[in-house]
Formats: sequence, C-alpha cells, structure tokens
Amino acid sequence: MDLETVRNKVDAHMYPTVNTFLRDLNLIKTNAEEFNPRSLVRHGRGGGGGGGSSSYHGSAGAYKNASDLSHNAHSMMDTVHSMVYRLKVNA
Repeated sequence: MDLETVRNKVDAHMYPTVNTFLRDLNLIKTNAEEFNPRSLVRHGRGGGGGGGSSSYHGSAGAYKNASDLSHNAHSMMDTVHSMVYRLKVNA
C-alpha cells in the first residue's frame, strides 16, 4: 500500500468507513517498519564520531535515513488518529 493508492481510493470514494481508511494507512506504517527496520546498521562518513551525512546498510541494500521513513509513518498515523478523534468529538 502507498499514499498514491490511498489518495486514488479517497478520490474514487472507495472507503465506506473510517476504519477501512485507517486499515490502509496502518498497512503503510507496517510496510515501513518491515522494509526499513530499526536494526539497520548506521554508518557515518569518515568512520568516526561526528558530523557528516549518514547512510544505513541492511539486507535490502543501502538506505539513507531509513529510520526516518518508519518514524514518518508513525507520525502520519498519530496525526490521522488525532483528526479522526476530533471529527468524532465534534460530530
């Protein structure tokens, strides 16, 4: 699942309930966790302590800021759940 697919499904009115929408967003989060695990080893430039950009290397190849993807997926879910809660409270 990806955000473009979710957007297309929203535009086509393919989500009969909020829960079906949340289920697809949760799948995005789950995929981010599965394919960008926190267990990836972090390697900084120069092999030493500070500065420089970082890259991550794991079984799926090199990822730059791979943990950011998982973090952003969790943030997305937190934001959406907050919006859904506010909609329910104001309804």
